[in-house]
Amino acid sequence: MVGNWAFGNTSRFFPDLRAPGTVNMDFSLFKHFKLREKLDTQIRAEAFNFFNHPTWASPGLAVNSPGTFGVITSANGSRTIQVAMKIFF
Repeated sequence: MVGNWAFGNTSRFFPDLRAPGTVNMDFSLFKHFKLREKLDTQIRAEAFNFFNHPTWASPGLAVNSPGTFGVITSANGSRTIQVAMKIFF
C-alpha cells in the first residue's frame, strides 16, 4: 500500500514528478537615529526576492489534458521592495 506523498515504485530521483525548487534571497537595511533623549527613529528598506529569480508554478496535473500535463505554464511572485520609517517613543 502506498501512502500519501509517495510515488509508488518510481525512482527516488525521477525528475518529472516534483515541482521545481525555489531560489529566494531577501535583503534589508536598517538605520537608527536618535532625535531626542526618548525619541528614536528607524528607517528601513527591505527587498524580497532581491535577485528577482522566477518562482515557477507546479506543472499541470490533469492526465486527460496531454497538451499541459507536466508542463509549467506560469510563474509566481516577483521582486518586492518596501521602505518604511518607525518612530519609537
